[in-house]
Amino acid sequence: MASLPLYDPAGTQRTDAMRGSSPSADAFGGAQARALVGVGQAAQQLGGNMMVVEAKEREKDETVQVMDVYTEGTGRMRKALYGEGGLYSRTGTNADGLAGTVGETADAIRNDLIKRLPSDAAKTAFNQMWGRRSESALNQATGREFEQRAAVRTTAKTAALANLAEEAVANYNDQEMLATTWDATRAMIRANPDGL
Repeated sequence: MASLPLYDPAGTQRTDAMRGSSPSADAFGGAQARALVGVGQAAQQLGGNMMVVEAKEREKDETVQVMDVYTEGTGRMRKALYGEGGLYSRTGTNADGLAGTVGETADAIRNDLIKRLPSDAAKTAFNQMWGRRSESALNQATGREFEQRAAVRTTAKTAALANLAEEAVANYNDQEMLATTWDATRAMIRANPDGL
């Protein structure tokens, strides 16, 4: 506390007024305020770190969701292709259009599963994985379709040649019929550029 100056009877000031020391900011809670600011900054940094951790955890969860959805999709695709009555059980002319049907099946499975993914990043990851799986199945189906077409042609050629052989045997003593059968056999062989 400040004191008043002292005066002598003639009115001359004998002492200076005592001035009190200026109080520091700490006297008014400055130290506590600085401590609270430090706590606030630490909490802010912690919150920022928590957001980064949360984002990484969310990304991991989405990756697991993508893998789960992809696994389910490959199982459904496998069943559609190889299961009882599956697409790959088609043979002969029933296999015509197999590649198109496999492509439609893959697209239908993808469209159904992608709805369950939460973010665009997860959907993009799934589309990349599923695109490769779908393309592989489509290539396989195309090859199978061509194999079945070749099998149909081979069966038809074999049956036609066997029929001509039987006709030749049945008409062995008729020169005109043998000549006709022989001409038909040669024409059939020439008409098949991919061989018998």
